[in-house]
Amino acid sequence: MKQALKLCVLLLLFIGCKDAKIKNATTQTIAIDTPKSLALNGQFAHTVYFWLHEPTNEDQRTAFLKSLRNFINASEHVVTQHIGVPASTDRDVIDNTYTFSLLLTFKNAEDQEAYQNDPKHLQFINESQHLWSKVLVYDSELLN
Repeated sequence: MKQALKLCVLLLLFIGCKDAKIKNATTQTIAIDTPKSLALNGQFAHTVYFWLHEPTNEDQRTAFLKSLRNFINASEHVVTQHIGVPASTDRDVIDNTYTFSLLLTFKNAEDQEAYQNDPKHLQFINESQHLWSKVLVYDSELLN
């Protein structure tokens, strides 16, 4: 049994399960820390939610996404990017009323600030702000 427990611990360390816990034969719980490599790249996360005026208008959706992708892909400051739409989940705590979400990570707060003032970012805002009725931004820094 001890050999099996050791094998399980090694396997969990190898695959890096988030906050994994296993119990051995004496019901002691062993916590396995998450390896830092499983965290998003970058110390600064920038999450944006967009509500379009006409969320079902395909021309407006296409124009918005084209402008967004053009500037995100051209940005030298972005480390990680995720452009999304509401998932088909349904729980009381979920707000799925937005049209698009954007999650970007940056090496640090200074790079995120440079991104805010980047002409490509300002061009995106100029091209697309007439398409949205609401924007919410959540910024966070990595907790060490």
